[in-house]
Amino acid sequence: MRLSELKKAMPEAVFYNFSDVRITGISFDSRRVSEGDLFFALVGAKMDGHKYIIDAVSKKCSAIVVNKKIDAGFSMPQIVVE
Repeated sequence: MRLSELKKAMPEAVFYNFSDVRITGISFDSRRVSEGDLFFALVGAKMDGHKYIIDAVSKKCSAIVVNKKIDAGFSMPQIVVE
């Protein structure tokens, strides 16, 4: 799947640093991210996945899904959702 396909399916989302990257999988656990994954930085009762974005980026995920724009000095595509 290409990020452009996801963008068409999510008109309510805000995309930053858009690049039509290839998405080959999904992950919400930064320890299990593979190159090409779409990483979901989920906020739960005990953990905040936003703390693990740098780890996911270092493992070459293709893009990240966040609930607020991250200004961390990288050009990774970001999908901001509620």
